[in-house]
Amino acid sequence: MITAIRTASAADIISFYRWSQTSSYVFWDCGVRKAIGGLIEKEDRIWGYLDIRGKIDKSHGIYIVRMMKRVLRAANMAGHDVYIVCESEVYPSAPRLLKACGFVPTTETYNGSEVWKCQA
Repeated sequence: MITAIRTASAADIISFYRWSQTSSYVFWDCGVRKAIGGLIEKEDRIWGYLDIRGKIDKSHGIYIVRMMKRVLRAANMAGHDVYIVCESEVYPSAPRLLKACGFVPTTETYNGSEVWKCQA
């Protein structure tokens, strides 16, 4: 048996955490990755994620919201509820964004943050 340590690939991370990646998108602006988001199946649920680096101007924000709605609509049409962790303590505008995309708060928390749901 060979023992090795190497840099983890995306496939390693997905396999280790037992995620089944369903779709992911990255937003580029002037050759720079500004945001990444998508859906991951974990613990028998579909989880959404969105990570934004730096400032996003209003027109880019509208574009990102439209894409989020398109991805959520496809998941909902397939009969899947989508859950997301709302880290409003880090991102104060997160609740407004989630409401705009059709999410509502649940009574659940994850690592101290509210879990929101977009129902199919």
